[in-house]
Amino acid sequence: MSTAPALRALRTALRRRAEGREHVSKSWSGRAQSGSREYSDMERARVVRQIRERHAGEQNATDLADVSRTTGLEVRTVRAILADADGIEFVLAYEDNGRLYAAEYQEQAERHTRVLRARAKSELDRVERREQGAAGLPRRQEMLM
Repeated sequence: MSTAPALRALRTALRRRAEGREHVSKSWSGRAQSGSREYSDMERARVVRQIRERHAGEQNATDLADVSRTTGLEVRTVRAILADADGIEFVLAYEDNGRLYAAEYQEQAERHTRVLRARAKSELDRVERREQGAAGLPRRQEMLM
């Protein structure tokens, strides 16, 4: 078995630590995400500050590309920071055209909350289907005996 992938992963982790990119975003399940979902506290602060100062209220809606361009971060990283900060640092509201802003009123936030709830229910339904489907599959260990 080659140790090259493990060495690459170690080098990457050490490089990110040296760059101050120690924060690892967590998915809703609590599992660590990889790739550009890792960001530093400074990067998080830049995005949070921009949303609070420049994009509070519907009249100041923006898109991910603009936040990415003005903070100097990849869109995927901005998306991860927004997902992690949403509901803690601010509550995001989304327009039909994909633009976003920090909600000033509950009504602005409720629509996306409904979207998130429906998405979570859909994913949990999928998990149940997968578990039921997998229950009919044989186990490899049973076949060896």
